[in-house]
Amino acid sequence: FAFWPACVKAVRILSGSGDQGKAFGFFEGGRGIGAALMAMGAVVAFRIGIGQIDNQAQGMKYVIIYYSVLNILMGILAFLTVKDGKMEASDRISFKGIGQVLKLPAVWIIGFVTFCNYVFTLSLYYFTPYATGILGATVTFAATLAALKRWLGTVSSVAGGYMSDRIGAGKTILISFLIMAAGTAGILLLPTNAKSIIAFTVIFMIIYIFYSVNYAQTWAMMDEGAIPEKYSGTAAGIISTVGYLPEIFVSVMAGIMIDQNPGVGGYRQFFGFMIGMLLLGAVITVVWIR
Repeated sequence: FAFWPACVKAVRILSGSGDQGKAFGFFEGGRGIGAALMAMGAVVAFRIGIGQIDNQAQGMKYVIIYYSVLNILMGILAFLTVKDGKMEASDRISFKGIGQVLKLPAVWIIGFVTFCNYVFTLSLYYFTPYATGILGATVTFAATLAALKRWLGTVSSVAGGYMSDRIGAGKTILISFLIMAAGTAGILLLPTNAKSIIAFTVIFMIIYIFYSVNYAQTWAMMDEGAIPEKYSGTAAGIISTVGYLPEIFVSVMAGIMIDQNPGVGGYRQFFGFMIGMLLLGAVITVVWIR
């Protein structure tokens, strides 16, 4: 509620107008590295917690305490290092100001782009069971794919930032949507046997590279859409409210489709829905560019 809009606003203000792509690229890439390192710490905390008697409940308590302490420390660190300029009375917005933000077409377009992209965010979890359950990949393969995703996303977020600053956030996101849709369609066209695993891996990595670019650069659209800096926090809140609505229905819908159509049929239905949402995102981005 309070942290995310403030965080987006801080990244936007701390970077120059011509460097928004790189700023959000490094922001998302850094978040990926931070998450990987903190997850390793959580594993250590869990191992210490379970001790010699394999007390898993105690291990989970240690993990919860570990992440709680991390949150407190990061809050203090942010307070000490992120220096706010003195906020003038004219910089503070009222409820009337919120109404002004709601009237900005850029806010709603970014919200809808985020919506389409977040559908894909929630759908990424279904590629791994497709590989193991339909193509016959091993559990070890799935774990390796998960590890590759984390580091690949970090690099591609940063690279996408440089691309965005060169050609524009809108064009970068449009290219990403189209490649993600084409890649997902390509996976559906692969033969459903173990011989397709290598091709699946290559296509999935390409999809994930451009997904990471898209996820980071959506916020760079705020500068491209000339949303005033002082409204950045409010705009981020509205965009997030619209953009993260797929959290409500995507997982439920995927479960229904896959359960009611066992085997490859359910995945084809759900992946077809994903392709439709990616193409809708591309259409909305074309409207943005024009």
